[in-house]
Amino acid sequence: MEKMKMFWSGEYDAGWVERFSEFFDIDCLGDGTEVRTPRIFDADELVARLAGVDVYLCGYDKVTEDVLYRCPDLKLILSVRDGPEDNIDIAAAERLGIPIISSNGRCAVSVAECTFFLMAMLARPIVQITNKMRKDHWTKDQWNDFRAIAKTGTELYYKTLGIVGFGRNGRHLAQLASGFQMNIIAYDPYVSEEEMAKLGVKKTELAELMKVSDYVIPQVRLNESTKGIISRELIFSMKPTACIVNTARGMLMDYDALFDALEQNVIRAAALDVYDPEPNGHGCDADDVSERVYNLPPDKLLCTSHMAGITQERVFHQCENLYRQYMQWINGEIPGGYYTKKAMDSEGFAAHGAKLFGAAKEG
Repeated sequence: MEKMKMFWSGEYDAGWVERFSEFFDIDCLGDGTEVRTPRIFDADELVARLAGVDVYLCGYDKVTEDVLYRCPDLKLILSVRDGPEDNIDIAAAERLGIPIISSNGRCAVSVAECTFFLMAMLARPIVQITNKMRKDHWTKDQWNDFRAIAKTGTELYYKTLGIVGFGRNGRHLAQLASGFQMNIIAYDPYVSEEEMAKLGVKKTELAELMKVSDYVIPQVRLNESTKGIISRELIFSMKPTACIVNTARGMLMDYDALFDALEQNVIRAAALDVYDPEPNGHGCDADDVSERVYNLPPDKLLCTSHMAGITQERVFHQCENLYRQYMQWINGEIPGGYYTKKAMDSEGFAAHGAKLFGAAKEG
């Protein structure tokens, strides 16, 4: 196949630029020798970059309807994100017949591992002991104080883990927890009891899961039906020894209710990696994180900065994923990350996505 043009604005490394160069003349920022996150383009800058481009490997740039309509040569978008709707107008892409393929699952391992680590840190007072050692030092005079803190720790062994949403992240988390012989239950209306049972997980209704779990962890995708799924009523139905860990999306939970529950000792503790709203470097004008987060002590709340999906390996995972799915697309197969379900029905598909779909077979 003759080489086409690609603009690459997502994170990358030199090895994967070289692999994609088999098919494309690539325009990307920097020299491609290090993992990095390029700056975010505004609409006019992005349109200029996409002039004559066939395939856009998109990071976090805002791809609006206006941008898409001003890029007539665009035939395919490969998004590094699990949820490209966060920065791409999916409906407009479908109307124009521009397919979008997402790097679904790029963070499944990293998010599951970080979630498990946060849960383990809630079980044992690692942060409190570390802070005290640095501040007061571990001396014989402090011995009893350190022992008193350590005795607040609990085991994960045979504790009940309730996972809300049993997709890729939830399944990876279940596999990790099974190694600690936790009792794992899950709520997901779209996954059968038999499928969960294959991983040693019991399917449970959401209300029951919230009441019996020692650790509640939402791993469901955010959409209109899941927004606020962890409600005040459900939070206040939990056991007083229970904890919540949220590394998914802030809007899945009623955070005012969560902070009330923590302050009133309705539940024991929580760990948060996501917030609503939260500041970020992708052109968002969100306010700062709620002061209530910072006012709660670390034995009640562990807080991290939306870091669960960020690892050195993530760039490799997303590039491998998109490369594999691109190969499927040009061979006439619908890959798992195909996001624009209505694009093929659009009149514009012939002028856009159809020019690449199955192109390898035609060549």
